[in-house]
Amino acid sequence: MKIFTERLQECVAGKTQRVLAQATGIPQQTLSRYLSGKQTPDLERLVILCRYLGVTADYLLGLEN
Repeated sequence: MKIFTERLQECVAGKTQRVLAQATGIPQQTLSRYLSGKQTPDLERLVILCRYLGVTADYLLGLEN
């Protein structure tokens, strides 16, 4: 999902993958795949990312602006 990748990149701008991994418990390699568009998160990890980033799943998935 291109929109997910773009919005995730936008939301994490200025944060390193290492910081994200430590804060969310999601492995750095997995975050790298999300940010490169090679993989999308399962529901549990999507919720973790949304809570950490302060956005809704609908926003990350492109269902709302």
